[in-house]
This record gives sequence, structure tokens and C-alpha cells, in this order.
Amino acid sequence: MISTPQGVEEWDLYKMRRSEQAAKELTAAMDADSDPVEMLARLFSKHMAPVHDKWADNGAADSEPVWVSRDHLRKVANELYGTTMCLDF
Repeated sequence: MISTPQGVEEWDLYKMRRSEQAAKELTAAMDADSDPVEMLARLFSKHMAPVHDKWADNGAADSEPVWVSRDHLRKVANELYGTTMCLDF
């Protein structure tokens, strides 16, 4: 399993007065985007849903095309994470 970088050393930051705070914020930001299900949901909402909505008159917002998008994102995530876990979002 991939672990999120922690601390000044792992983030390869300069050793300065506020570097530890910078490392904590970098770690928190990375962890906020590391859950695959949440990441897929945000990706779909931000990039795919608007296109499905735009082309709704052409059937793009129907359940089948939406399923195709979600299924493709699941396959990509499973390939990246090396797992077959169920990524329902």
C-alpha cells in the first residue's frame, strides 16, 4: 500500500522555521484526495457530469452512458491502485 509522505524529510522540504507546518498541510491535502471512491466521485462530478448534462438531449445523461463513464473510471482506478476492489461512487 502506498503511504502518504509525512514530515519535513519525506516531503524533502527546506529545514526552516515553518517547514513542519508546511509538511502537515501537504500531508492533509494529499490525504484528502487519496480515498479512491471520493476521488472518483469528484472526478466524475467535475469533469464528466457537466458533459453528460450538456448532451442530455442526445441521450448522454441516460443511465447507460453515465454507467459507461463510471465503469471506465472504476477500471482506471483499479488499474492504478492494483486492486479489484468495488469502487462504487
